[in-house]
Amino acid sequence: MKVEQPSIEEKYDVGIFGLGYEQRSVYVVENTDLIINEKIAIGYTFNTDVHSYSSNKRVFDKNGFLIAEMGVDGFLDQLSDVAPTDKLSRASSVIVDITAMSRSRLAQVLWYVLSNIPSGCKLDIMYTPSEFVPPPASTTPIKKIEEIIYPLSGAIGNITLPSSLVMGLGYELNKALGVYTFLEPDDLFLLIPKSQKEEFEVSVCKNNCTIIESVPESSVFNYDVLDTHRTYRDTKELIISLLKSTRPIFLPLGPKILSAIGVVLGYELRPDLPVWRASSEHTEAPEERISGGKIVTLSVRM
Repeated sequence: MKVEQPSIEEKYDVGIFGLGYEQRSVYVVENTDLIINEKIAIGYTFNTDVHSYSSNKRVFDKNGFLIAEMGVDGFLDQLSDVAPTDKLSRASSVIVDITAMSRSRLAQVLWYVLSNIPSGCKLDIMYTPSEFVPPPASTTPIKKIEEIIYPLSGAIGNITLPSSLVMGLGYELNKALGVYTFLEPDDLFLLIPKSQKEEFEVSVCKNNCTIIESVPESSVFNYDVLDTHRTYRDTKELIISLLKSTRPIFLPLGPKILSAIGVVLGYELRPDLPVWRASSEHTEAPEERISGGKIVTLSVRM
């Protein structure tokens, strides 16, 4: 498996897109001329009457997508019904748009696709960043801290080695601090997203100032949300160096494209790299988000 410089194919055999309530869910469909043989839009069984869900569903329907609205229970069985393994095993190119997928859902979809596409197949993972929406004014509740999906639980490893946590930062107030306090790793490394939205960067640093100031400058890294290839490469280099002397966990808060990179790294380095998530379990109010006008792509060749 190799992560390549991002490039878009003229034609895809299978396309799996997330159907959600954010307006940006359909940005790729409405603003590209992609040719996809098997088009699948995976929706939800909750929040279907919120914001742009209904209008997004009409866009997917109009563009010839098979629409499958799924809950949490039995998700993989439902996914295999609409995207059978035999179709994936014959594919030469697959596209997955994670924009409207939750972190656990995008991880399940990507792991399923990576596990079933053949050698030489190209997987393009797409994500549409949103326009800036101010973060919640209060601390975001954390209901669960756990593996993003079970296959990414990781191995126990050498328990005599110290633990390390590589954590991407989001802009929620003290969410990363809460994760750090709960896990209590021996070493902490922070990944700060850089984007074209200055307000976003300011919010990330402001709402994480306590944890940023608690670690050495050498343990803080910036990454470009739009440069997926470099972010993958730099994150992999950091994690491989940590594997020599620690037991690392990767927990990607912030833009979901970092979670996709985490799944790819976890698949590639399995079972040595646990990839985790911190979830509010749908206790946050649904936010409308429109596209910021960019499409980010992570290209993987099996």
